[in-house]
Amino acid sequence: MKQSQRIAKNLSVGGLTIAVAGILQSATFIVIARFVSVSDYGAFNFMFSFGMILERFADSGLNSILMRDMAVDRDRIGELLGAAMTLALPYIAIACLVMAGVIPFFHFDHRLAVLTATMGIARLVHVFIGYYSAVLLSQENWELHGICFVLHKVLLFGFVLGALLLGTGLGGAVVAHFLAIVPPLLLMHWIVSRRYARPHLRFDLKLWKYLVREAIPVGGAGVVRLVAEPADIFVATAVAGTMAAGFFSGPSRLASGLRYLPGLVINALFPLYSRTAAASGPRTEFAEAYERGVKWFAFVGMVMALPFLLCPAAITTGLLGAKYAPAIPATRIISITVWLIFASGPYFLLLTALGRQRFLFISTTAALILRIVFDYILTRKYGFLGPCIGMNLSDGLLLVAWVACMWQEGFPLKIFAVLWRPCVAAVPVGALLHLLAANSLLLLVLVFPPALLLYVALLFVLGAFTESEISQFKEAMRFWGPFVAQWTRREEPEMERRAS
Repeated sequence: MKQSQRIAKNLSVGGLTIAVAGILQSATFIVIARFVSVSDYGAFNFMFSFGMILERFADSGLNSILMRDMAVDRDRIGELLGAAMTLALPYIAIACLVMAGVIPFFHFDHRLAVLTATMGIARLVHVFIGYYSAVLLSQENWELHGICFVLHKVLLFGFVLGALLLGTGLGGAVVAHFLAIVPPLLLMHWIVSRRYARPHLRFDLKLWKYLVREAIPVGGAGVVRLVAEPADIFVATAVAGTMAAGFFSGPSRLASGLRYLPGLVINALFPLYSRTAAASGPRTEFAEAYERGVKWFAFVGMVMALPFLLCPAAITTGLLGAKYAPAIPATRIISITVWLIFASGPYFLLLTALGRQRFLFISTTAALILRIVFDYILTRKYGFLGPCIGMNLSDGLLLVAWVACMWQEGFPLKIFAVLWRPCVAAVPVGALLHLLAANSLLLLVLVFPPALLLYVALLFVLGAFTESEISQFKEAMRFWGPFVAQWTRREEPEMERRAS
């Protein structure tokens, strides 16, 4: 299978995975928002964000480094996976100690303290799922990863819904997050052990030193990026109360749920980025992949932001309920956030592929500091709208810094050439959405697919796609034959072939 066909296969599988998993993830948060009070929903978002920070701390960037190195050298999968899983154990232990020491400072009652600790442990188990995912993604087996990923979201939604219908409230929703992890983890272990390598604890000080040196800046940047989201909630809670945090959390969670799309798609491209960045000589293939990826993410981000900008009432009250009507202006402001999510999506792994992890950490930390300052100042003046504005300002400046870093590395970006076509195409498409579906979620669901087709047609008319890109697209779309042949021919698993 050619590289373009592998990417097309991964993007197709990834797109289906994202669609199903994204819907289930958003539905899970929506169900929780509808079954619990606004105050409890704000508390749940705090717990979830706190657990995500612990997970990123325990991972410390090893996931990204594993993906990069396994993509370049397949024969080291067993060695790298075993060392990483062993190295994760002390990180998880430290994370648990940090959690035990930090939770009392939030002055929660006993119930909230226990639920916060439960959510934290649940997220720490995800560290091992992340390492197994790194194996599958680095080898571009997105179909196997997709099965495990969707399975987790299905179980999570089912367990959460069942717990809430039984009247367990916030506690049941948190326990459901823990129970939904176990089956996907066991399935991933079986797949990786069968096809690639059986992971064993590996004590290798030299390899640990290398992994820590390479991973800590990436992990630090990942933790800082995660801290940015709960920082908004912390500031909103401290300055304006839990009600304001709830009104901010509703629209912001809808937007953050879209992170799966750029996140998973860029993971599909990361093996290509890693191999081309490590190539000797001029990195023309990397430059082409960079420019093409940024352009496509900007295109998709523009059309995904339009409903938030022009149909905020349909999205807010249609998904979260009438009690979230005051948050409609926040949804409109967050439309900028949606575009920034997509536009900045490739850069985290692009800079990692180039070995610029230190700059990644420094720039992300500076953006977090600015975000907290903006949040505090703007929340005092605008209430729950303040964090919406603050994250747009800080994320916009961060994107500028990342583009400048790539420019410094010798990969300039023609910004005007990338942006003018989607901006022009968005005008009639946005008008169509606003006129036909401004206040109805049902109409928005019905109108958006034809509006998306119109958007693509306008981009084509405006010359957004070059002949080379069209030719590669046609070649890539012929991936189905090699993909089917790969799974239908009788072939021994990788480990058995190597053993023989």
